[in-house]
Amino acid sequence: MKKILFEMNKHAKKIVSKNWNNIIKFIILIPVFIFTVQPVCAGADINYNWNGTHLIVNITSPEGVGSAQVKLNISSDLAVESAGLSGFMTGAEHYITGTEHRWVRFNANGDTNGVLIIPINCASAAGSYQIKLVDVNIKDTNNDSIQVDTAMPMEHAINCGNQETASINYNWNETHLIVNITSPRNVGSAQVNLNISSDLITGNVSSGGFMAGASHIQNGTEHRWVRFNANGDTNGFLIIPINCTSAAGSYQIKLVDVNIKDTNNDSIQVDTAMPMYQTIDCGNQETASINYIWNETHLIVNITSPKVVGSAQVKLNISSDLITEGISLGGFMAGALPMQFGTEHRWFQSNANGDTNGVLVIPIICPYTKGPYGVKLIDVNIKDTGGISIPINAEMPMYQTINCIGNFSDLTVTNITFTPQNPIPDEQVNITVIIKNLENVNLNLENVNVSINISDNFTEWRIVNLTNKTGVNVTFNRTFVIGRYNITAAADPGNEINEMNETNNEWGMKLFVYHECDLNCDGIYTRDWNDLASAYKCFLGIEKNCKINYRDWANMKREYNCFTNNNNEN
Repeated sequence: MKKILFEMNKHAKKIVSKNWNNIIKFIILIPVFIFTVQPVCAGADINYNWNGTHLIVNITSPEGVGSAQVKLNISSDLAVESAGLSGFMTGAEHYITGTEHRWVRFNANGDTNGVLIIPINCASAAGSYQIKLVDVNIKDTNNDSIQVDTAMPMEHAINCGNQETASINYNWNETHLIVNITSPRNVGSAQVNLNISSDLITGNVSSGGFMAGASHIQNGTEHRWVRFNANGDTNGFLIIPINCTSAAGSYQIKLVDVNIKDTNNDSIQVDTAMPMYQTIDCGNQETASINYIWNETHLIVNITSPKVVGSAQVKLNISSDLITEGISLGGFMAGALPMQFGTEHRWFQSNANGDTNGVLVIPIICPYTKGPYGVKLIDVNIKDTGGISIPINAEMPMYQTINCIGNFSDLTVTNITFTPQNPIPDEQVNITVIIKNLENVNLNLENVNVSINISDNFTEWRIVNLTNKTGVNVTFNRTFVIGRYNITAAADPGNEINEMNETNNEWGMKLFVYHECDLNCDGIYTRDWNDLASAYKCFLGIEKNCKINYRDWANMKREYNCFTNNNNEN
């Protein structure tokens, strides 16, 4: 090989001094050294598959990954079990918001491959489901975004078929509550949950079939019967005596849930919507009424009792995004003790004033949020002055919807694009910055500053109008010399606009400018056999979509002059 190269170099010196036709004769000798050369400018590749039991997301990156996020939309009918994680996804956190599932790795290990293997269980679901891979966002160890070559979203269909279901028969025969369960498969474990008022007395329960010998666990008004190692029967029942000798009124007994699994520990779907109710009448009692409304600024709970009230408790679930201030209490709720446990808010009055009416007026403030939010009235429990429960004529829980529009914008840079993607020196580059407003678009956003910074040496900005707009594209024009550039774009770089999130205003990308002869983008263009071989393939028409066209003599000569370092030769 050294001898061949020496001879070719000696011939090259002679050829340079002669006319171009002789140069072409020399070039025709080159095919011996042609190698397959591809420009090194590729992005990340996504392989998204379903193997019948697991969903597989396989990501291959051209660079070591420093952080990553994978977002999928999975129906709530499907059971998602713990995912297997490897490569740069090892240790990723799993976040769920409704049907959105996100796996996030903030400090990845620099690997170029990351895999999620997600078990999907549709034993309790039926039908065909589309699982959507919404987005894959990866950044390198310098926190620069890595382009993904695969179009999003991607989808896979999971067919759960027509599942056989268990049936529930739930009855009250004036003395006993009966829960009868018929399963299409042999049952290995079972759990039945009921909510029974503490005013009622439950006698000795009879259980049979796969519920025979079930353990009874009670926590307040919640009663659970659990059988961990059932006998494999397809029928199970509970017969629960209810005694209301010491109680008065009409009571709803709620069958909260029935959970059964077969002998292989696979869930068996129940064909009956939960919860189910049975009414037990312990005497013809007058009932209290509940008026639960939202008047755009306040949540109002108004309770009217047929008897004077001695004690009361009102329980609501209010999102932590909402602010409750200056609550007004009246009637038998006056002076009630407020208690909060996370999103659960309770007002408890142990010594009411004997009124028949009680009111809560709760201001709701939502300046930092947007809706809608469902505020749930979980329970109202009132007793007369003798400690006897007063039945409520409303079914719990009750809901009110609060629509909030935040008073803040949230400006963010979502991407930077370059046209052309691989520019040469002194070629004009269009740098397009994509700006989005993720929150309130109705604010005055006439003067939003959008800037770009080029490797900390140059800053340019534009003023754009984002009022009543969800986004805008801002384009900057620049030329560059050979080199590698860090391009950082910012929306509202001076933080002059009040935003919900001030941490997502910047986006960074790298721009590489190569010599026009550097066809494979490796930074070498003098005596680069790969560049010369690639040019020759394009010249002969072997390769398509090249920088050098078929029989492009001028550019072929330029490439050869670069190879021999005679860049000034005409």
